[in-house]
Amino acid sequence: MTSFVDSFEYQELLNISKEHLDALDRTRIREDAVIGVDNYNRLMVSTVFAAISIEAALNNYILIHCLFLDRPYLQGLFADITENYLRASIHTKLNLVRDHWPDGFSADILQDVRELFRIRNRITHQSGDLLTANDAQDGNAKMRNRPLTRNDMQHMLRHYDIAYDFLSRFWLPGSRELEYVRDSAIPDGGS
Repeated sequence: MTSFVDSFEYQELLNISKEHLDALDRTRIREDAVIGVDNYNRLMVSTVFAAISIEAALNNYILIHCLFLDRPYLQGLFADITENYLRASIHTKLNLVRDHWPDGFSADILQDVRELFRIRNRITHQSGDLLTANDAQDGNAKMRNRPLTRNDMQHMLRHYDIAYDFLSRFWLPGSRELEYVRDSAIPDGGS
């Protein structure tokens, strides 16, 4: 079965992530730090595009279910409902695929994907911290940056691999998935 990672659309996004990861100067990466603004910038781009590839696949996985309806009225109704669902948090989308994909996902890969998105959100929704005059040692209010931690940056070095691994585990549903019946979906004594 062809996975999302095999599709050109997601390969393009993953390739951008990989190109930036491969462009890192590894001589300036230590266990405790990623040295250099250029390295830091490349690492951020790699993370953002790894996240984009995952979210694009999740969105298409969710949306394609509308095509399985054969009546235009139902297609349109469920497309509108589904489009609102596409605005849901990444955690909601991950839970959906986790709960419904027949092969399941390991807790480790889901945790890594969630961490990837936590870091992506720190990058794309940057905000500082306000230290009020009452909280500052010198009595002066100030704003300070919330930089990524060394653990964040070490995790970022794996984001391309995490995205590749995750996207290789599922695809657009077809006959196999539509015929899948979860054991827990059939009540005891039911048929």
